[in-house]
Amino acid sequence: MLNHTESSITPYKVCILAYDFTMTLAQDVIEKLPDNDVKYLIFNAGLDEKQDICVAEARQQGCEVFVAGPASAARFMNYYTYPLIPYEVRPIDYIIAINQAVKLGGTHLGLVRYRYSPAPDLPLLRELTNISLTELIYDEIPQVYPLVKRASCDIFIGNYLTQHAAKAADKQAILLYAGKEAIRDACIRAGELAHTLYDTERGKAIAESVLNTAQLGIIVANAQGNIEFFNRTMQQYT
Repeated sequence: MLNHTESSITPYKVCILAYDFTMTLAQDVIEKLPDNDVKYLIFNAGLDEKQDICVAEARQQGCEVFVAGPASAARFMNYYTYPLIPYEVRPIDYIIAINQAVKLGGTHLGLVRYRYSPAPDLPLLRELTNISLTELIYDEIPQVYPLVKRASCDIFIGNYLTQHAAKAADKQAILLYAGKEAIRDACIRAGELAHTLYDTERGKAIAESVLNTAQLGIIVANAQGNIEFFNRTMQQYT
């Protein structure tokens, strides 16, 4: 785990779920962020139970908001309801990876992605790069290895799992990742959300404290007449 903070006692904490190379990118990004009193914790999380361990540790350390890439975000949303700001791979990121593959001699490229990750715009990418592209989709991590092994593509483009699968099949792969701008935008939005959540909870706590210590009996009801708050003084009266 890596962490960066402008204040060691800040209540505003954000967890970045990254892996391998994206950890370095995220660290570079947050070191250049403006001072907004947000502490960023970077965890090396995967698409399996390792993510669960990272989420649990981040929560123990006080993280309220999470940031993750496409595949990690898809899994996260299936298992958790914590606030999440995803950063997405943009068309320019695909184009950069495709150009790298072409320089290595690739003529038929396989774009590997998790089923619930945002789909690339294949017609646009084909028009811009004039290269043969095949989309390869997996539902579970173990499926990546036979998927890559059986495919007739000469070079694969995808996340770190794609790289491992290609290496196991003695094939070439290019790492696809979101650029620094996408990560930076997500981190800034996550920091703003952490501020909002903390200030909202603090405001609620102050309001409840004031109402509970008031000498008047107070009942708060909604438009349907259902009681939503009943302070201590009113409890004594009733």
